[in-house]
Amino acid sequence: MRIVTTILVVGFSTASIAQQVTFKCELQNEDKGFRILATNPGPGPKSCTAECQATKADGKLVPFAKCTQSVPAGATDQLFCGNEDVPGSPLKNPKMISSSCK
Repeated sequence: MRIVTTILVVGFSTASIAQQVTFKCELQNEDKGFRILATNPGPGPKSCTAECQATKADGKLVPFAKCTQSVPAGATDQLFCGNEDVPGSPLKNPKMISSSCK
């Protein structure tokens, strides 16, 4: 079962796992910005850092600055951080590029 779960996570390009906390990078604001959502099944809160990127209309990648904050136990798709308006929109292909928790 663990192997199947790992394969599914690797196949889902916009998700990232850091010590049980799962992160998703999604587009928002009519594809002009993006946000990172966090899920922490527990136990306990985790101090995490996460970063995602998206592709601008001109094909260049735009990273979203790394965010660091606590994710409480039991959080489900909680807003971790985001950016509402990025020059060069519309954006596409949101992707998590790093995440870690302690």
